[in-house]
Amino acid sequence: RASLARYVDELVEAAYTESAAFERLIADPFKTDRHNLRDTALSNAAVVLMSKTATALASSQPGDPVMVDVTGGVGDVLIAIPQEDNTAQDLTVITARHDRATSRLARRRLAVHRIPNRTVDIQNDGAFTVTGNAVHVAQFPATHDAVMSAVGMLSAIDQIVLQMDPAQLAVVMAPSAVLSDANLERDADRVRSALLRSGRVRAIVHLPAGLRPRNPQQAQTIWVLGDAHARVELAERWTMVADLSTIRLDEVVIDDLVSDLVAALGDLATVRAHAFRFARLVLTRTLLASRDSLVAGAREAVRKSPRRGAA
Repeated sequence: RASLARYVDELVEAAYTESAAFERLIADPFKTDRHNLRDTALSNAAVVLMSKTATALASSQPGDPVMVDVTGGVGDVLIAIPQEDNTAQDLTVITARHDRATSRLARRRLAVHRIPNRTVDIQNDGAFTVTGNAVHVAQFPATHDAVMSAVGMLSAIDQIVLQMDPAQLAVVMAPSAVLSDANLERDADRVRSALLRSGRVRAIVHLPAGLRPRNPQQAQTIWVLGDAHARVELAERWTMVADLSTIRLDEVVIDDLVSDLVAALGDLATVRAHAFRFARLVLTRTLLASRDSLVAGAREAVRKSPRRGAA
């Protein structure tokens, strides 16, 4: 124990802080088993996009930011939030109270970084309860199941949506083949269509390939989830879509995209007042009726907004 204590002391001294030393340890594949974490790890650009989006969503809610991670798989994103935005220093994270190795590691990371952590029980059917303002952050496939099926990923997202109250928001990243591409298998398409029909999917953005280094050819898509437009008829509800598959995610692009994503959560007057750089507004019923990609036509020059008087 004495030699271990000396080693830890020297490691912290070399890394300057306890948190930096811990991150150095878990980044070394020879010192810890990070097989699943490496398989699902996001690139730096993807982490920045997710963290900035989550922070922006939280800033639209009253009170200190609260992030919810029930999969234990977005530790990189949660750790990046206070680093990206000094206003998020009072961040609290809610994680699942289960005993998976990835979940225990996520809780240890939060403790080392001195980020307050509360836990929530996950029922056998995946149900959980979080009250009050919060932003759910998730990435699929999850670290504990790197080979999740399309139905599994969409069902997990549906479970998050079921637990969200009207004041809560969510940002989710998963392969484009699951969240936005055409030719989805029948069972998965049924779940995705139900999610779209619920009105909770407020933005769909197809991102460039390379955001998961272990799957460099696989494109990712991001969904932003919020409350459905309560005062808009079902046939007139809209979704923001964007196709960034050929655009590199640099700092300017990320900031402009995050601005578009936050604006997409507003009412008709808000979206009309925002100068979208990447997004197009399409009627959700059009997405449901189309057999093409959900972001098909998003790069067209003509922007189509919901007709006047929908709100």
